[in-house]
Amino acid sequence: MAAREPLGLDYISSIFNWSDYEQVKIMDALGSLFPVFANKIQPFHKSVLDWLTERDKAGPYFTSTREGHKCLTDYGWQEYQSGIDSMSGYSVVHLPAHLSLLERKENLHKLLLDFNWLQAKLEVTDITSLVSDYNHLPDDPVLNRVQGALRLSAHVLAWDRKQLPCQLLGRLQIFQENEIQSMLEQICGYNNSTWLRPLTASLTPPGGPLLRTLEGHTSWVRAVAVTNDGSRAISASNDRTLKVWDLETGEHIRTLEGHIDSVMAVAVTNDGARAKGTSSL
Repeated sequence: MAAREPLGLDYISSIFNWSDYEQVKIMDALGSLFPVFANKIQPFHKSVLDWLTERDKAGPYFTSTREGHKCLTDYGWQEYQSGIDSMSGYSVVHLPAHLSLLERKENLHKLLLDFNWLQAKLEVTDITSLVSDYNHLPDDPVLNRVQGALRLSAHVLAWDRKQLPCQLLGRLQIFQENEIQSMLEQICGYNNSTWLRPLTASLTPPGGPLLRTLEGHTSWVRAVAVTNDGSRAISASNDRTLKVWDLETGEHIRTLEGHIDSVMAVAVTNDGARAKGTSSL
């Protein structure tokens, strides 16, 4: 009920220490309300969740999602303390969200400063998901620096996730907070892949005017327009395309093609629903 994606039967069995017999018996009891697809269990329909989580409607079948979050959080944290290499994929990806929901801020703070976990999550998700985890503790100045460094590195990590150690080391060396220095020491001992170690703060640090780099055009960018709500940017290029960007995540949303020459200017309607590019021809 509290899971952020369908859970594997093996994962659930590990949490509750079910035997194979108990697993089969429980699945039979749940019947068609919680069918199993590809060895993962999920509700037949959202209405099942709505009913079970409303005490007045569900009566004796009421299910507390908070207790579910606690169960998933406790198990995920136990996995983390036993070693990141042995963590399940679900815990690697979703443990920050569960910690945040239970307001376990100290645990979340520690997790977000653990380089080995950062690398593990980046390997199974993407840089956008990793950066968003830091939004759970928006007022933490140390975590803000790390998030800023990750955001600045996003265009590099999008094509090579193994560059995480050198990107963080190159951007965070100038900061003297003990927790950041401890993370950098952890990074210097990382040997699970081959990477170049910057000896100086040779990359742009967080906190300056540059927030992120948007890559995708194959030639000069001639113009940029931003929607009124600040959520999207549209860039015009000599490569004869317009590109639409999500400014929150840095993701490329779509490419608009059709011009037969360089696009020199771009305009956006007030509601942000339409964009128009002007070509040199």
